[in-house]
Amino acid sequence: MRSEPVALKNGASAAPGVEQVICQVGRIDVNTSVFDFTNSAVGTAKSAFQAMNIVVDDKANKSLEFSIPKVVCDKGWRFNTDVTLRVKTGSGLVREYQGTEVVSTGYQITAGLELAVVHCIEQMLKDKEIVAYLEGSGK
Repeated sequence: MRSEPVALKNGASAAPGVEQVICQVGRIDVNTSVFDFTNSAVGTAKSAFQAMNIVVDDKANKSLEFSIPKVVCDKGWRFNTDVTLRVKTGSGLVREYQGTEVVSTGYQITAGLELAVVHCIEQMLKDKEIVAYLEGSGK
C-alpha cells in the first residue's frame, strides 16, 4: 500500500486516566482507562503503518480516529475477549471491526483484549475503503 502521511488520533469519549470496569467475567473485573486502552490501539496501528513504510505524522492531511465502543469478556471453557474498534477517516467514513481472542486464564484477559485489538487492526488494513482513503482514491 502506498499512502500519504497519516495522523492517528485517539477518539475515546472518556477522559485520560479515569479507570472504569470495561468487562467482567464472574468475579473478575477488568479495570482500565478507556482513553489509555484506545491509545494502545493507536500505538498498535502506528507500529503496523511504520512496518508498511507509511509515515505517521500528527500534522498530516489524512487522519484516522480510533475509538473502542464495545468490550465483551465471557467465560466458557476458556475466556473469550471481544473488542469492537471504530475507525473514522478524516473524510468522515466510519468503519467498525470486531476482534476476538480466546485465552486460558483470567490472568490473561488483558493480553486477550490487546490481541483482539491487533485482529481489528489487521482487518482495517485489509478494508478496501480504508485502503482507498489512505492511497488517495477513496472518500
